[in-house]
Amino acid sequence: MGAQGLELRRIVRWVAGAVVLLATAALVGAIAYVRIHEADLVFPREAAPGGYPPAADSLRLPYSTVAFRTADSVLLWAWEIPATRPSGIWVLLCHGQTGNLATTTRPEYYADLREIGVNILAFDWRGFGASEGTPSEEGLYRDATAAYEYLRL
Repeated sequence: MGAQGLELRRIVRWVAGAVVLLATAALVGAIAYVRIHEADLVFPREAAPGGYPPAADSLRLPYSTVAFRTADSVLLWAWEIPATRPSGIWVLLCHGQTGNLATTTRPEYYADLREIGVNILAFDWRGFGASEGTPSEEGLYRDATAAYEYLRL
């Protein structure tokens, strides 16, 4: 093997080392990004600082806005929606991990549920809609418990 072969080997090793280093840096950067933005990635949310969209109003959905506090004093906002006919049955609705209680087609679901004769308490998790706080797994458990306790009163 001549001098050219040794030089080519050195270049190939240098390029391979640079590729491994860049791949490692990219992986570490991706992991750091996910760790830093984990809550925003897991709980994408829409605030409703100026109130909720008019979807419920356009459906003529009769609702009352109520508020209650969690065990750790976070103020949560909810809608109480009565059934179309008197009923002692309540459904506690915990919307998914995105949006807020008035997002997209949720009011349509509420309207359908009240038609079958159930009252609804739909609330926004901490950090969603008009509710205070920042979402976390532990916080979501507290929020659901507080909503349940509110219904029991």
